Amino acid sequence: MKLIIFDVDDTLVFSDKLDSKAFAATYEQVYGQPFPTIDWHNFPHVTDWTIFQTAFQGHFGRQAGDDEIRFFHDCFVAQIIEHRQHCPADFYPVAGASQALVQLQSMSDVAIGIATGGWKKPAEVKLDHVGIDHSNYFFQGGDWKATREHIIEAVLEEAQSVHGTFEHVVYVGDALWDLSTTRNLNMNFLGIRRRNDHDYLYQAGATAVISDYTDFPAFWQALLKAAPPQKNNEV
Repeated sequence: MKLIIFDVDDTLVFSDKLDSKAFAATYEQVYGQPFPTIDWHNFPHVTDWTIFQTAFQGHFGRQAGDDEIRFFHDCFVAQIIEHRQHCPADFYPVAGASQALVQLQSMSDVAIGIATGGWKKPAEVKLDHVGIDHSNYFFQGGDWKATREHIIEAVLEEAQSVHGTFEHVVYVGDALWDLSTTRNLNMNFLGIRRRNDHDYLYQAGATAVISDYTDFPAFWQALLKAAPPQKNNEV
């Protein structure tokens, strides 16, 4: 049995940073404070929970309470939905993603997971908008999880509770933090870069990178050959 776990943003769906800008705009509307940056590399961990708590701590000198987190979360979800209603064409799937997921789901020896650093509800809105059915996936978001390692481990534990031990687990992601997370977990990693800038991930240690999912046989072979990222000083 194989488990294929996907990131969401820029791995399955694209928003060209419009969702990141919506996160910042929501924060500024709710708290009247400038959001620090939408360059997620500047935060200690790239999950919505940590990003929000880091900004909140910087402005108010304390961690946000659960009710405050839920209020901001709901405002952010509303803005995500509004953007998709007003400008639906600005948000679209990675080429071949929907078809590839359908093919994977038809395979009896494959389970599918989603592990996104974003909160789960906004991720569901994004997937629903582009017509990706996620109802049968093992799905975890950054809800009350500080690190991406915690999120991926939660998906793996959920999947193992149903299927037992997997012979091959691969995480598919687009960013350096996806790569470093799988390196920390010693988990197989398949990179995806739609602009064909594969060296961005290869130079950081990725062993395989694709541009999209349109060639399913090639995608499948890349999954089977996927390995944990090499350390930066390895050849």
